[in-house]
Amino acid sequence: MNTGLKKIIFTFSILFSTVSIIDFSRPHQDSFDSLPAGLSATLIILYSTLFFYEQLNNAKTVIYDDQRFWVIVAFVIYFSGTFFIFIFY
Repeated sequence: MNTGLKKIIFTFSILFSTVSIIDFSRPHQDSFDSLPAGLSATLIILYSTLFFYEQLNNAKTVIYDDQRFWVIVAFVIYFSGTFFIFIFY
């Protein structure tokens, strides 16, 4: 994996960790906080895209034969579909 992608992953992981710590340290309310849910859905979609990119660049076999491909496809479908529900709820 190239160093630019590693920096992106590291930066967004730190950002997500910071937002999560701030969110958990605030007094909890009875409502759903959509910021961490939307941010985590965005990160999972981004990481899935980076996984696909890495797999396609290093493909020695057909990517469809790998079980990890189908698990990541399921994550992308789920989080892409629920992203707008998360941020507008």
